[in-house]
Amino acid sequence: MARSTSNVSTGEKLLSIIEDIGLISKEIIENAIAMKHQKLCGAEQVH
Repeated sequence: MARSTSNVSTGEKLLSIIEDIGLISKEIIENAIAMKHQKLCGAEQVH
């Protein structure tokens, strides 16, 4: 029986997923740093 999926190997799929996870993680970290920076700047304005 032939598969109905594309001809992408499992290894290539895994590498693609790992790359996507890396990009998402980078964005999450950058957003967390930006939010922390905003909170610090906001705290400085109050004092």
